[in-house]
Amino acid sequence: MTTISERPVICQLCREKFVRVVDNFEKTSKGYYHKDCYKQVAKNKSDTEQLFDYLGELWGDEFINYPLLQKQIKEFTSKNHMTVQGILGTLVYITNVKKMKLQPKMGIGIVPYHYAKARTYYEQKALIQDLTVEYSPPVEKQVEIVPQETNKLKRLIDLDLLLD
Repeated sequence: MTTISERPVICQLCREKFVRVVDNFEKTSKGYYHKDCYKQVAKNKSDTEQLFDYLGELWGDEFINYPLLQKQIKEFTSKNHMTVQGILGTLVYITNVKKMKLQPKMGIGIVPYHYAKARTYYEQKALIQDLTVEYSPPVEKQVEIVPQETNKLKRLIDLDLLLD
């Protein structure tokens, strides 16, 4: 392992000190990150973009109050331990399943009230999908039925012989 610098740096996500070694960090304009921490930051950023895209489709771009939404997302993720993907799933649940209309001036303040319900809904949906088996119609087979020879009582008495 070759160290780039002996001076420890602080990860901007987990706030842990570490020494920079080749291939164990990412450098951005905000500072240094562990590889795993940087992946988490990148995923969180893409999830936030998806959330804003969904709200743009729902309300239109001119009605989105970005500072309010960013404040609410930060509050939900830090205090309520929600994920951005979970917030997006809850909004989809509220609008598509519950058929509720969200008001742009209120932002996404309704999310904490429906987060647990949406989570159980998606868990049950995934469980049902795991349990279902794809239906395939039965294949029709043509079978020839050969008539069976029956063991009928053969004529024990010949009537023709008796009449003679």
